[in-house]
Amino acid sequence: MGFPTKANLSSILLIAIALLIAYPALSQTPYYAGKTITIIRGGGSGGSGEFQSRALMPYLKKYIPGNPNIMMEFMDGASGRKAANYFYTAKPDGLKIGSAGGSRRRSPGEK
Repeated sequence: MGFPTKANLSSILLIAIALLIAYPALSQTPYYAGKTITIIRGGGSGGSGEFQSRALMPYLKKYIPGNPNIMMEFMDGASGRKAANYFYTAKPDGLKIGSAGGSRRRSPGEK
């Protein structure tokens, strides 16, 4: 058991610096703690689209760190295009989830 060598001292110093730098990242609170995530449904309430979105809500609450509140907002109009335009211009803050309804397109010969 002799004195520590320069290599040992430098490796100990590097480990200590790395731990000091990493410590603030380890102690941060989750981003979604105390926030509300909104699922915006492109369409009215009722129907299978709403039920599919509501079935997703407990899983989001369970698996997103910080236990955020989850709510649903309906944006009826133009078969979901109003909601799509809203998302196109919305600020990307990670607090909104789009749930666009599946629209049925007609064939050119269909009436």
